[in-house]
Amino acid sequence: MKHAIIIIADKDLPLLTKTISYFDERFLIYIAIDKKSKIEIEDLINQPGVVSVRKKYYVNWGGWNMVQYSIDFIIEILTNPEIKFAHLISGSDYPLKNIDHLFDFFEENKSKNFISYQKLPVPWSEWGGNGGLDRLRYFYFMDTLNVRKKYGRYLNSGIISIQKKLKIKRKLDVDKLPFCIGSQWWSLPTSTLRDIISFLEKNPWVYSVFKKTYVPDEMFFQTLIHKTRTKDQIDSENFRYFDWNIRDDQNTRPAILNESDWEKVKQTNAFFGRKFDSKKSKKLLDKIDTEILRKF
Repeated sequence: MKHAIIIIADKDLPLLTKTISYFDERFLIYIAIDKKSKIEIEDLINQPGVVSVRKKYYVNWGGWNMVQYSIDFIIEILTNPEIKFAHLISGSDYPLKNIDHLFDFFEENKSKNFISYQKLPVPWSEWGGNGGLDRLRYFYFMDTLNVRKKYGRYLNSGIISIQKKLKIKRKLDVDKLPFCIGSQWWSLPTSTLRDIISFLEKNPWVYSVFKKTYVPDEMFFQTLIHKTRTKDQIDSENFRYFDWNIRDDQNTRPAILNESDWEKVKQTNAFFGRKFDSKKSKKLLDKIDTEILRKF
């Protein structure tokens, strides 16, 4: 039995290479690179364990292309009958548990789906207006507009305001799709992924529901897993560690982890953490290597 690792990356080649080196022959690695990135396919394709590297799509935060990369790799992964489990991580993730611990845990829980999810609408505002349903009700153009830039944010806000004034609103058929939301990073058995792809092949209209939404990577797989699996088959713990607190010395969320996070990182039950940076997180990464992974 093998596991697949899907990595969505856009920068920090040293960290990405370090993460790749963590995995052994039980893992096959699939890497998606943002087309805007300075990282090239040639930088990674000959790394041990790497079987596929793609640099096909421009990936904007909150856009559809991040989901499309995942779908493309899932289809490729399903051609290999040896692969029984797949994990989606980012290029700024780093492992927080010994490799044997990780492999054995998912071997013992190979029928479980580990994905953070909540049914929409949620009773608070952290996921957006109307309990998160506004992400689906209006048309967003996140693959075209970079909302991380001021111009993109203003233009996006203007487009949504116009839709509200003209009372343009998409109809959501909650009987056909039980819309859910959660963190995009997951660990799933390939039996589930196969059923998701089969469902999409029979229901291609699903793509049009999500392609022009706000941050579809936080809804697409959550919704389809809830559609294709029973509640007792889903564990809402995805075993990822983040720190969403705003830090005085950073303007990013989740925060870039550093040595001050050591005690929390050491005690977490998560298998992967983010965000790491090869320079800013160096001391913490060294501690993880020597005291947790015991690899170097």
